Amino acid sequence: MKAAIYSRKSLFTGKGESIDVQINICKEYANQKGWETVIYEDEGFSGANINRPAFEQMIKDINVGKISNVIFYKLDRISRRVIDIVEFIERLNNKGVGFISVTESFDTTTPLGRAMLNIAATFAQLEREMLAERVRDNMINLAKTGRWLGGIPPTGFKSKEITFLNEQGKTKRMYALYEVSKEQELVNSIYSKYLEMKSLSQVEKFFLINNVKTKNGVDFQKQTIKTILTNPVYAVADELFYNYLIKENIQVASPYSDFDGKHGVLCYNKNAENKGVSNKLRDKSEWIVAVGKHKGIIESCKWIEVQNIINKNKDKAPRAGSSNRALLSGLLKCSKCGSPLIVRYGQRQKESGERLFYYTCLLKNLSSGNRCNNKIVRGDFIDNMVIEKVLELTLNKENIIEHLINAEDENKGDVKSYENKVNELRKQIKDIEDKIFKFVDLIGEGTDNPKYLMQRIGELDKEKVALEKQIDELSKEEVRIETNKINLEVVRNSISNFQQIVRTSDIEKKKALLRNIIDIIYWNDGEFEVNLFGTNKRKSGVSGSLG
Repeated sequence: MKAAIYSRKSLFTGKGESIDVQINICKEYANQKGWETVIYEDEGFSGANINRPAFEQMIKDINVGKISNVIFYKLDRISRRVIDIVEFIERLNNKGVGFISVTESFDTTTPLGRAMLNIAATFAQLEREMLAERVRDNMINLAKTGRWLGGIPPTGFKSKEITFLNEQGKTKRMYALYEVSKEQELVNSIYSKYLEMKSLSQVEKFFLINNVKTKNGVDFQKQTIKTILTNPVYAVADELFYNYLIKENIQVASPYSDFDGKHGVLCYNKNAENKGVSNKLRDKSEWIVAVGKHKGIIESCKWIEVQNIINKNKDKAPRAGSSNRALLSGLLKCSKCGSPLIVRYGQRQKESGERLFYYTCLLKNLSSGNRCNNKIVRGDFIDNMVIEKVLELTLNKENIIEHLINAEDENKGDVKSYENKVNELRKQIKDIEDKIFKFVDLIGEGTDNPKYLMQRIGELDKEKVALEKQIDELSKEEVRIETNKINLEVVRNSISNFQQIVRTSDIEKKKALLRNIIDIIYWNDGEFEVNLFGTNKRKSGVSGSLG
């Protein structure tokens, strides 16, 4: 592993040390330690944030274990925000990577450096808390207006712009919710049906059987139903609802007198905005509820009763069908409706004491056969049949190798196309940078029209940023290509060892082996088709019949 040297300098300033000076000083430090170095440079980027190409590349290299230490000229080369600096150093600590700021004697590889990190972390936490408090205060002020802050309106409502005069007599604009009668009828039916059945699964099943759709025309799922049932926006704001909010330790931004038994409420700060986490709710003590401009449509007593039933049922929620015996669980898909096949168990056999298991279409199961009529298939039968068919295929390795070679050739074509696109974009960026440098030189020489040149530099910089965004998007394609390359190699190895592993391994190893080779298996009334990885673009693989 190597030590990383990172340098940053804003383009349009003559202040501060140049990139070369920063790098040379850092190199001297690394040489004293006997470290090999790799250099990352960002010129033309401010320290206002950490969204910089070389910095992001360094992060990627740290994550994959290429870097042992990171050397900076000064802390502000990372960012001018303390939070960014501390969070970056904490990331390094988690990876076991050292951090050195050569001009400030900040070195986390020493006890003193680690102590300084703890002090910095304390101040960063204080800044976080102060920022959170300011955000919360602003949220409360917004909540008091009862305005809709944007996003997709909940089922039953649409958002409309309204104008109003503020305290200074100035005309302002805001958004409020207005009812959509047809959708509100649907919301009412969801609440009524849930109070009748007291089960999300049963309500989902009822809607599937009766072909009741969401406002977007798709089938209802349990999570969609639950989201509607738990959204305070539908509740009528009255005394009972006010008392419920106080009891649940939810902050109320509107005065008690606003709970008039007519309007609905809006709930702010309810969802946690964490990357990669969906439908994550904050603790109720962080919610902020205010009376809105819209009418409530569900009586408060009815809404509260629904919450009580959901809370009682949450520990008894049924689990998705799974099995430690079903080899093909997660691989089977219904050819008729596109739903996954799930595992269901039958009665125990008298002789062996084992319970037979079956694969059945999820949509058929949920709708009691009203929405799909694909046949149920006995699990051990299709598991064994698929293994035998794949075994036959692996015995004829020439066929499978040909498919893999074709798939690898396609992947190579994708790689070449990606590289060509990225190289072209980088060439365009270089041309823009050359133009910017020329304009900067003209300004330095005392041109008669610096205002025009600065305007043109700004336009070019925007073009550059747009091109860099295109490269970022293409990098996602690079990940896909590399992943596909790895998958194809895994398929090769798995096929080579398939006969030995499938005959001698336990069920978990067999499952892993099948998932390395099989992309998806389609089931249709006694017929199945197995698509292998690398062959999904040309409908091929193996097929069979249990008829």
